[in-house]
Amino acid sequence: MASIHIERAHTLGKADARKSAEHIAARLKHELKVDSHWQGDVLQLTHAGAKGSIVVDDSKVEVRVELSFMLRPLRAKVERDIHAQLDKYLN
Repeated sequence: MASIHIERAHTLGKADARKSAEHIAARLKHELKVDSHWQGDVLQLTHAGAKGSIVVDDSKVEVRVELSFMLRPLRAKVERDIHAQLDKYLN
């Protein structure tokens, strides 16, 4: 499995950072059929061939993604897309 781990500081506060994570999850569901659900302050993400989480706290967001062997060649693209979404929703 290919792993991606990204931490991003923010000044939104936890409630607005959660809303941002929900916007990202909605986009993933629409474009890639990714399922998501909250467990406390962790948004769990699941898709065939990948799983991940977005951990939200008062001052940072932490994204972790595990890609299957078949999706490993897309690792760089997935990581760029995550950074782009964090830029869009956390700034």
